[in-house]
Amino acid sequence: VTMLTGALVTRIKTGPSGRSVERVVVERDGMREEYSADVVVLAAGAINSAALLLRSASPYHPDGLGNSSGVVGRHLMMHNNSSLIAFSKIPNPTKFQKTLGVNDFYFGDPVGGYPYPLGAMQMLGKSDAVLIGFDAPEADDPAELARHAMDFWLTTEDLPVRENGVYVAGDGRIGLRYRPTNLAAHA
Repeated sequence: VTMLTGALVTRIKTGPSGRSVERVVVERDGMREEYSADVVVLAAGAINSAALLLRSASPYHPDGLGNSSGVVGRHLMMHNNSSLIAFSKIPNPTKFQKTLGVNDFYFGDPVGGYPYPLGAMQMLGKSDAVLIGFDAPEADDPAELARHAMDFWLTTEDLPVRENGVYVAGDGRIGLRYRPTNLAAHA
């Protein structure tokens, strides 16, 4: 197993048939290097994986590796995220409270007629005086508020929109076209 830590993978080269990976091209400390392996795994996240596949265009794959459908990089989905802090009348001495989650919102709200995913709620790591001070700058004692805080992470699913996506500009830089969706559910 070779992990290319500290190297920028710039391209994936296919073999003569265009159907198998022959080399992985990287840049490390300004120098080009190439690697081969029996198995190559691309795990660079939604944005960087798509960009690498698009950068790996060749005569066999003129629109990018694995992109004969023209969908690589399209329909980019992210999560709409927020935090919510509630304050209890009694102190919350928990040091790490990420033990509760409510994740049964992925089928929409059939009663309310909202068919889209609503998301999830889970506990968030415990706020401290510094974080509370940012959220409540007028607080007399942010540390006392932090002792009473119950912190939640709220997330809703973004919906796939064809126009949202990753592209690689002519100079090789990654670009994004993105407009958040499903914000009503998040609100």
